[in-house]
Amino acid sequence: MQTVSLKIGTATPKSLVVEPKPLDILSKLYAFSQGGVMMTTQLKKAETKDNVLSENTAQGVYQKLNELMSNRASRLTRWIWELLQNARDASMGKDSLIATVQCLPNELTFLHNGKGFTDREIAHLIFHGSTKVEEERTIGQYGTGFLTTHLLSPTIDVSGQLGDSWFNFCLERKPDSVEALRESMDRAWENFKVFPSLQVPIPDCFTTRFVYPIEDDAVDAVEKGIAMLKQCAPFVVVFNQEFSRIDIENRGETMCFEV
Repeated sequence: MQTVSLKIGTATPKSLVVEPKPLDILSKLYAFSQGGVMMTTQLKKAETKDNVLSENTAQGVYQKLNELMSNRASRLTRWIWELLQNARDASMGKDSLIATVQCLPNELTFLHNGKGFTDREIAHLIFHGSTKVEEERTIGQYGTGFLTTHLLSPTIDVSGQLGDSWFNFCLERKPDSVEALRESMDRAWENFKVFPSLQVPIPDCFTTRFVYPIEDDAVDAVEKGIAMLKQCAPFVVVFNQEFSRIDIENRGETMCFEV
């Protein structure tokens, strides 16, 4: 209700009550409702777009994983090259990079001391299968993406540095179905959390850690990958200027390759 004060001559001010017209009220209610409808429509459109993109991503990852598993025998050593590539892409300069592979009977851990992650790189790692948009600067012929490391395990515990903080999440990619894969990737994103420090700290100087539980069916991939690394690590540290050292800790045996 609107009140208007009028002063006429020397008369005492009077209040004139102006009643809003019914059509004015209806117009405002209609405009308000239309705004709500438009907002709801925009939210639905955004949700639909996100769902479609998520489905397409899951479909692509699903196909890649099945292709990888179908040709598993010919790709058993590629996981180590992708992990080295991942480390090299994070290098902070010439002769600055240290990479370590730790092998236990039921677990393999890869660490490096390169640059920490960004939110965007973590999103790519979860939904795209690589921390890179495109495969560039690959080592030899092995720039096949982080998905290759699932030859070791469908489950990876990922920890790393994000700015001045640390993060951790479990990334699980079992190629049972597209929908199951989509749900597991969404779950990894939801479980991606940032902490002042990690419950299981990364050893000093390292910024990134990938931990793979090793089942019996992956032992051959581990053994062949480690054997390949022992042969090639000297050449990697000599011909790739970013690497200063590669360490292999394999069930009590430690080998160090450095320049």
